[in-house]
Amino acid sequence: MLVIQVTQKRRSLFVDFEKCICLFLLVLLTFLISPIIVNCLYMANLDIKLQELNQLNKYADIELPSFGSYLEAQDYKLRLAREIKKKWVSFTPTVTNTSNKDLVLPNLNVHYKYQREGIYSSLGIDYYFGFKSKSHYEFTFTSSGQSANSSLLFALNRCFKLKITEASTIWYYESKLILEAFSEDKNKTSKKILFLDSSKSLDFSSLKDESEYDYAIIDTTCLAIGSEDLMELFQLVDFLKKPIFLTRSHLKLDTLGTDYGNLGSICVFRSNLIADSKEELIVKRYLDYDPFFNLLVETGAILGVGLSVDQFYPFLGDSQINRLNLARVNRIKSNYELYIEGIDVASDKCFIQETPHKLFFFVKYKYPVKMNAELFLKLNQVFQLNGKYCDSFGFDYMTHGNIIKYENGDEYTVVRITCPDYSLSDIEKSISLLNKYFKTLFSSP
Repeated sequence: MLVIQVTQKRRSLFVDFEKCICLFLLVLLTFLISPIIVNCLYMANLDIKLQELNQLNKYADIELPSFGSYLEAQDYKLRLAREIKKKWVSFTPTVTNTSNKDLVLPNLNVHYKYQREGIYSSLGIDYYFGFKSKSHYEFTFTSSGQSANSSLLFALNRCFKLKITEASTIWYYESKLILEAFSEDKNKTSKKILFLDSSKSLDFSSLKDESEYDYAIIDTTCLAIGSEDLMELFQLVDFLKKPIFLTRSHLKLDTLGTDYGNLGSICVFRSNLIADSKEELIVKRYLDYDPFFNLLVETGAILGVGLSVDQFYPFLGDSQINRLNLARVNRIKSNYELYIEGIDVASDKCFIQETPHKLFFFVKYKYPVKMNAELFLKLNQVFQLNGKYCDSFGFDYMTHGNIIKYENGDEYTVVRITCPDYSLSDIEKSISLLNKYFKTLFSSP
């Protein structure tokens, strides 16, 4: 009897041990493959693109066709954008406001008398960016992101002699050209400007040392609405004490990949503290706004870079659009890592330059050949992809563009590749496409 009991105990222990081993192997296998499963589920597919199209179609209200693939749905966004514009323009008013009342349209509440003279938005960052500021701020739209930067620099230059600090990270050549064009005026008060550009760096820590600048300009274009990075920046700016200007191109990351049209904005934190601006420069004054903010909007009017109501995105501020778009941008940034690992172009004449925002990367080379749009587009047909040869970024599809020498500042030819919102299999195909493209390009006679 004792022998039987001992044997049964041994058998029981062996079975328990076997179960533990099986459980361990199952957990290990799950740990190894779960990132692959999650990654595949998280990547672009037809269901995701249909969700995006259906949400956008609230602003066009047309019958959507059926799609054979998510790539077809992606490309249809460009057509849907035109349909949204058609409907929007059908009920936007004339250039002159004859009612003497605020214009109230979906996601847009503005007042103006004559559009070119400046449009003042009654909605601000709490509505469009989801951030409730504790500080005094003003908000306005411009015709584009660069218009926001240009009109702001011109307005500041009308009042002060500008000195750009060493900690600045200006990237776009247009801003550099404008600053170079400003003449020295000894009669103006000198102001130190900290200009930080999210295209070049996501390090905004230099804002904290307020003794090093008088005013700060931050181009937020590469920070998605609703992202932790943008919310943390808003919180920091809200906490600080100096006047700070947040500019943005909404075209890049805020159109859900529709390439809808140019639109910029400026948010001015603590414009009421710019007390030494030259108020006599203001020709037309809105008494309920700070003097410098009036001067800023009026400068935009003088330059002709203010908002036209017709160009506004009717879906800007839509919380569902923002949610879908943030997920889309996060997928693009996740895909960036796969491209950096997969592109095989490194040599003594070529290398990849990474970017902190992970929306695009650069291939820089010294080979004596020019970029070949025809070859790139032909390879997209061969690989059955929808890549485009164009500038800018933030699209659903992969793009090949170039950066001019002024932006780059060295002897390399620079190709910008934007990361797409693709499935895993199409990312693998597009990496093969790029490797084929550059190998063919660099071996050209």
